[in-house]
Amino acid sequence: MQKVSVEDTTPPVFDNKPVDITVECDAVPVAEVVTAQDNCDLDVDVTYNEIKTDGSCPDSYTLTRTWIAIDNCGNANTHVQKVSVEDTTPPVFDNKPVDITVECDAVPVAEVVTAQDNCDLDVDVTYNEIKTDGSCPDAYTLTRTWIAIDNCGNANTHVQKVSVEDTTPPVFDNKPVDITVECDAVPTAEVVTAQDNCDLDVDVTYNEIKTDGSCPGFIHTDTYRIAIDNCGNANTHVQKVSVEDTTPPVFDNKPVDITVECDAVPVAEVVTAQDNCDLDVDVTYNEIKTDGSCPDSYTLTRTWIAIDNCDNATTHTQKVSVKDTTPPVFDNKPVDITVECDAVPVAEVVTAQDNCDLDVDVTYNEIKTDGSCPDSYTLTRTDCD
Repeated sequence: MQKVSVEDTTPPVFDNKPVDITVECDAVPVAEVVTAQDNCDLDVDVTYNEIKTDGSCPDSYTLTRTWIAIDNCGNANTHVQKVSVEDTTPPVFDNKPVDITVECDAVPVAEVVTAQDNCDLDVDVTYNEIKTDGSCPDAYTLTRTWIAIDNCGNANTHVQKVSVEDTTPPVFDNKPVDITVECDAVPTAEVVTAQDNCDLDVDVTYNEIKTDGSCPGFIHTDTYRIAIDNCGNANTHVQKVSVEDTTPPVFDNKPVDITVECDAVPVAEVVTAQDNCDLDVDVTYNEIKTDGSCPDSYTLTRTWIAIDNCDNATTHTQKVSVKDTTPPVFDNKPVDITVECDAVPVAEVVTAQDNCDLDVDVTYNEIKTDGSCPDSYTLTRTDCD
């Protein structure tokens, strides 16, 4: 009699053994299906277990995968695979603001920049802005930096340069127009202001140039106003003020026409005049004598002309009518007398004075009227001036 003792001491043999691998966090493979063969057991059971060991960051870890093949007699074989999961890929920006150049009053707000990551579903994007001064207060550069960082510290950086400039000159709020005014009505220069797209307090400078005209009252004035912003952009406005003198002087006094005796002709009055611009008006005087019906009867035409610096003139004329209506006055008047025929006196020399005539002619006439006898008569002596 033979006794055959049958036993199973041989463990199963794996058909496939997954090797250790290192993969990206978005490429972790599923566990392989591992099978085993056994010398006796035709249907070997293979159990599977996986243990996750955290690494230095949420998307970096190790998977320890273990397969155990056990035959019907409890013979076991174990295989372990290490899957090293890492995150070395930085995030990718969804949008990247490009470099731009803008006017100082049109600086855009920073864009909202987002990023995607192969593993991190909620990527943090930090933002920073650095201002670098330029050549003037409203010209500068903004360096805008976005940094996208995933759970494992992989970072991606994007930089946008915003070049801010000021090339726009100020605009005047008011522009005085060209004017023509009288010399006594020159207005003071208007206060001119200006607005700028960036500078809130625009400097407006003022300058006036006086150009003499054809006379002291005619002046051409160029008034320059220059508005300059913080970056030296300038705008200029010119107003021309033409100053003229078209107003003639006005007499302070005007002698009226008069009629006077020839011995009472007044001297010409001193006539003065005022002017709106000329403070020292020249008054010229002229007199023309026109003979009348006799030497002491005539007309004086007195003319005053007031002329200002610009030759504006005003004329006043006075007529002085000179007459002689006063008869001469005898210096002596012989009285009536009665004399003897042998004592008849010769006629007296009679003279006369006149208010105007310095050499009065006195004519003499004698008429004899017979009386009652030859030596009795009357002499009528008549002196006429």
